[in-house]
Amino acid sequence: MGRGGIPRLIEAVAETLAVERERWVLWLPVAFGAGIAVYFALPAEPPLWLGAVATLAVAVTAGLGRRPWVVKPEGARKSRGR
Repeated sequence: MGRGGIPRLIEAVAETLAVERERWVLWLPVAFGAGIAVYFALPAEPPLWLGAVATLAVAVTAGLGRRPWVVKPEGARKSRGR
């Protein structure tokens, strides 16, 4: 890729994901199939703790993604009768 190719690629993928948001659930079987293919391609059984850590990471990421975090500017605080 030429200069700036990676940022353009990331931007194109982000735009495509935004447009296809209604169809994300249709990609679940593809993701499961890819995960199964990677699992069977491994030369040895992965450790059990790795699955627990990956599950925890996905759960935390999903929880943070669904949480409506609101950052208020410093000057936007309510005054306390002053």
